Amino acid sequence: MKHFYHLIWRFCFVLLLAVLGSCAQNSQNIFPLEQVYLSPQSLATTLTAMQRDHSDLCSLHLLGFSSVEGIPIQALKIGSGAQKALVIGQHHGDEVLGIEVAMQIAQELTDGSELSQRILRHYEVWIVPTMNPEGWKIVRSGVYQWKRKNNRDTNGNGSLDIRDDGVDLNRNYPVFWEQDKLVTVSDPFFKGRTPASEAETQAIIALAERVRFDLAVFYHSSSTGIYSEKIFMPAYDRANAEQAAAIEELSQSVELYASQVKKDYAKSGYDVAQGMSSSVGNARNYFFHSFGTKAFLVEIGGKNQAGSSIVHPPARIMQQNRMQHSRAFLNLLYNSIISHPDEGTQ
Repeated sequence: MKHFYHLIWRFCFVLLLAVLGSCAQNSQNIFPLEQVYLSPQSLATTLTAMQRDHSDLCSLHLLGFSSVEGIPIQALKIGSGAQKALVIGQHHGDEVLGIEVAMQIAQELTDGSELSQRILRHYEVWIVPTMNPEGWKIVRSGVYQWKRKNNRDTNGNGSLDIRDDGVDLNRNYPVFWEQDKLVTVSDPFFKGRTPASEAETQAIIALAERVRFDLAVFYHSSSTGIYSEKIFMPAYDRANAEQAAAIEELSQSVELYASQVKKDYAKSGYDVAQGMSSSVGNARNYFFHSFGTKAFLVEIGGKNQAGSSIVHPPARIMQQNRMQHSRAFLNLLYNSIISHPDEGTQ
């Protein structure tokens, strides 16, 4: 009997270690990324398959090519409603969770459910999984975890310095570009030498000018943890009554979105950033000030109990993010339909 209890104790101890190990793994960055994450190859295959399998709903569009390597930048258009919505999953190469969310949104919009069918009667949704295929390729290959920028040889030495070279594509848009502080070419936030200098940014600008989106959502991940699990709206002039009214209307959509997503390592929901937003050349400022688009940025990726930012989580946390952000986005579209039932149909 004593031997039996000893075996039971050993079993429980091993089980406890396994549970603790699993918990520890679930609250840390894992690199190289687990194979379940999308890769450039699997993304291309998935996009092609979606266009083939849902040709009545989807069309695949080539927006342009990356600045240095000429990698295609693609968008999947789903639906044909009068209202236009845009999702960009990734501006920065190390911020991979947004690609996963963008493709989950595409999957749910084409699943034939009553919700997706109703949304697509009112909306045309454009999904750009990544506009920085150069940076993403480096991260996904396991070469360098924190490759943020594209591969522009910004220091001019004729080779790619993987940690320093490149332009921050979310500082390269032409609205408020000149107000951004001038930083060195090796800085992670280097905005480029001129507004819209990068082919990646130019591709998105051309799409925006052609489609004129009503809603645009941009997914990011805060590697420092400073902005983790927050939603940011555009900068605006408080003295401008029209801009102030537009931001007030946008804030209702943002609050609705935030109420539907929970933090990865805390019981509370996402925060909505308060105060003035950054007056720099980022996507949300460009879309809002150029076209009046309801534009906001969602920072995915939590902070663990030790205060570390987890933006490359294990598969379970990644899948959790895919599901809850996709659902929040679809519910946002659905809410706009039931709030304005006569808009968006053709």
